[in-house]
Amino acid sequence: MIFPEYTPVSQIQKNYGSVLKKTELGPVILAHYSKPVAVIMSASDYERFAGMEVELKRLQRIVKADRDFAEMRQGKYTLLTDELAANNADPSQ
Repeated sequence: MIFPEYTPVSQIQKNYGSVLKKTELGPVILAHYSKPVAVIMSASDYERFAGMEVELKRLQRIVKADRDFAEMRQGKYTLLTDELAANNADPSQ
């Protein structure tokens, strides 16, 4: 994917086909009065982007678990006694 290209919104009305063609090279940012208002991208770029979101969430869970384990290695944890564990398991208490 190449750097996004800025295109005036009016270009969609004038030449829709050329704007879609530009999405083959990367996302097209639609600008209204020189301010970005929307992005058009190819379906393949969108699928890849959506897949990155899933991967990002997976990596965030891994990082959190790694931080939690690091804290435990530093002694930042609480040992549950049998009585405390039983109390935590029973939602009525």
